[in-house]
Amino acid sequence: MSDAEQERAQTQASTGSSWRSSLYRTYYTLKNTLMDPIEHITTTSAAHIVGDIHVLGTPFRVPNRTTQEQAQQLPPRLLAAWSTKLTWCTYRHGFPTIETLTTDAGWGCTIRSAQMLIAHVLLSRCPGTAQQIQQRTAWFDDTKATDAPLSLHSLCRRGQLQPGQWAGPRAVCAAVQRCLVAIAEDVPGSGVPGCHVLSIDGGIPTLRVVEVKARIREGAGLLLLVPLMLGMGNVVNETYLPALATSLSLAQSVGAVGGRGGSSLYFAGCAWSDPTYAPPPPPPPPPPSTQPQTSDEDEPEAPTSSVAAASAAAVELATAAIDMSTNAASYTLAASASAASYTLSAARSAVEYATAGGTATAASAVPPPGAPTPGAALELLYLDPHTLHACVVGDTEDFMLPPTPAPKRLRAARSLNPSISLGFYVRDESDLANLVERLDRRIVTVVDSDANEGDPSSSLLSEDEGGVDANDDDDDDDDFVLV
Repeated sequence: MSDAEQERAQTQASTGSSWRSSLYRTYYTLKNTLMDPIEHITTTSAAHIVGDIHVLGTPFRVPNRTTQEQAQQLPPRLLAAWSTKLTWCTYRHGFPTIETLTTDAGWGCTIRSAQMLIAHVLLSRCPGTAQQIQQRTAWFDDTKATDAPLSLHSLCRRGQLQPGQWAGPRAVCAAVQRCLVAIAEDVPGSGVPGCHVLSIDGGIPTLRVVEVKARIREGAGLLLLVPLMLGMGNVVNETYLPALATSLSLAQSVGAVGGRGGSSLYFAGCAWSDPTYAPPPPPPPPPPSTQPQTSDEDEPEAPTSSVAAASAAAVELATAAIDMSTNAASYTLAASASAASYTLSAARSAVEYATAGGTATAASAVPPPGAPTPGAALELLYLDPHTLHACVVGDTEDFMLPPTPAPKRLRAARSLNPSISLGFYVRDESDLANLVERLDRRIVTVVDSDANEGDPSSSLLSEDEGGVDANDDDDDDDDFVLV
């Protein structure tokens, strides 16, 4: 190819990238303007929540909801912790070209979700001075390209991820590991934790306590990433939802990367909701006054008959009693229907689990492990990377990430894609022992010795292992198909 042809091809690629950036920017501007206010109203409500809300292992109790206004509010302490401990990483445009692309809109949501998980570990869990925290923040600056060790460019290069192509949680976990290992080698004393990914090549991942214990970095801890396949097909097996809730409620949890096929989110909390919950009814109206009324001219009107007034009041009270009885009957019927539905669902899940090789137990109308009431549904609190922000070129010490928005809620966790990666941060051996004791054995096998050394399902992904296929989780694309 001649120089002129190469220049023409580069110009066409640049024009196409600019056109795609404009299209994505228009779409996400409209989305933010029209949809986000509605989503904020519908997802920040505490109505239907039963029990505590867990955010990154910390429980937040929902106060008694005595009024409709209180039922619509999340605990202020939860919102404060959410905004201070979490970092929002989103789609960006205008960064240095990465294979002719200047935006990751439509394909980089899993990478952005993983960046949020890493940012929480580096900025909130790992100790460091103010200068170190600012230095770690600048590692996510896309304008520095591969000079920023946790930028989109670095994650794609070290993780062998194809720019423009959606990657699943497992492949991105491998990229995260390689980037953190490189930082620890290139920036001594940076306070970066060790990072290891449990392999799932042989099925359920196995955590070898002895091996992991030896890899805890003194003074910086260990980030443990656990890719999972919670079922077959396109949606998660509901049998695993209680185990997922237990994992997200552990003190060592740093969230999870997952979502629906081809569209990733960062899950940082969970709660159980009761679909039969009814908000407190408004207070009954005051009884009608029996005092005589006067006109504007203060002229007395004919006195109202006390017998007639009493009769009218009695009729209103009787009507109110009938309405209350009707509401109570409706609520009881809804609760019964929900309990029956839950029983059928539990029985179906037990049969599926037994067919897959598990041990099924008799289904009954009792809450699953971790659920507070029969029929309770798991909800996940998350940050959404599907918002487009511009990259601003500036000094490293001035680099800032956008303010963290209020949490959104995925009300139907059963619609999740089975591919999801959990994250845990352990500070030391005692923290690891606590995690091992509480980990749900349905999703992670724990081995305290080297008895199964030859089992490939229990190996940790080595630091020099080859790249992981970016399409190993899901072949779906994101909101747009990048052409």
